[in-house]
Formats: sequence, C-alpha cells, structure tokens
Amino acid sequence: MIAIAFLTAVAGGILSVVASLYLTELYHVSNFEGGRGMLIFFALAPLGLLVGFIIGLIVALRSRGTGFGGFAKAQGIALGIAIGLAAIVSGVLYLAADHPPKLNGKPLALEFELKIPPALKLPVQPSVQTLHASLYANNRDNRYALLDYDKIASRDGYVFVPGKASLLSQTFNRDLLVSIESEGGQVSLSNSSCARNRARKTKHGRIG
Repeated sequence: MIAIAFLTAVAGGILSVVASLYLTELYHVSNFEGGRGMLIFFALAPLGLLVGFIIGLIVALRSRGTGFGGFAKAQGIALGIAIGLAAIVSGVLYLAADHPPKLNGKPLALEFELKIPPALKLPVQPSVQTLHASLYANNRDNRYALLDYDKIASRDGYVFVPGKASLLSQTFNRDLLVSIESEGGQVSLSNSSCARNRARKTKHGRIG
C-alpha cells in the first residue's frame, strides 16, 4: 500500500515539475532572483507529490488484488490516474493562457525606430548599458527589445535607432519604454500610443 502511494507520489512530483517548467514560461512567470524556480520546486512540485500520494493511497486501499499481479495492476491504475489528471490540468491551463500572436504560423514582432532629439546626448558608442528599450504590457508581459546598435544613424540632428521586440501576448495595450544614459544623467521615455497602434496593426513603424 505504502509502496504504491510512494511511487505514485514520485510520479506526481515529476509530472508537476515537467508541466510547470512549460506552463510557468507560457504564463511569463518572472524568474527574478530565481522566483520561477522557487515556485516550481518549493510549491508546485510538493503539490504534485501530495496529490500523487493521495491518488496512490486511495487506489491501494480500494485494490483487492494480491501478490505482484495485484500490486502491478493497482500501481498501473494509480499512475494512469495521475497522468490523466496532470494532462487535464495542463490542458486547461494551456487553453486559458494568453498565447503569443502568430501570422501564418510565425510569431509576430514589433519593429520600430527610436528618434532621439538633439537635446539628449548619447555616448559615442551606445550599448545595452547606456541605451535600452522594452515593450511593456504588464508585469508578466515585459521583454527587452533588441536594438541594432550597428545601424544607428543621424539625420537632421536626430539620432535614429532601429529595434525589434517580440509580442508575448494578444493584448492591444503596450508601452515602449526607453532608457537613455546621456551626459546629463539617465532619462526614461515612453511612447504608449505609437506602440499600441503598431501592436494592433502588427505592422512595422517608427516610434519617435
């Protein structure tokens, strides 16, 4: 009886970890200071162990088989229930998630161009430490944009920086946040209206 409950608990813990690794990424759970890993291994994995143990214990108590054959049958039933339950819960959470938008099966990204006015003096060689941007929708949908520092150009006194950011969710409301380390200190800018328009149209455009 205890052996069935123990083995099913181990299986439940493994299933929980495997499913959680994918689902926490799908739900954009922050990994700041190891938060995602702590959630999986200190909350979800123990929950899987507990549920697996309960399933194994109930199946073992209701099993009327004897010998190795009875053990194997009860263990198979317990594992089947655990796997089925994990599949159902994972499926429901997968369907309920806000999936990244796709077009013809390919993920969408927002291409933009930063237009930095002459008043902001950039370093001679901008880098990710002195100039970076992110596309923000909420605390779970916030990813750094990729700026192409090699294609920075100057026109009419303005500095133009091309970039691209992946769309992580279906939301229409996004802010393009820009942080610039200029000679006068750090400056933070945003352009929510332009980012929203481009996200709706899923077309390329200029943010400036």
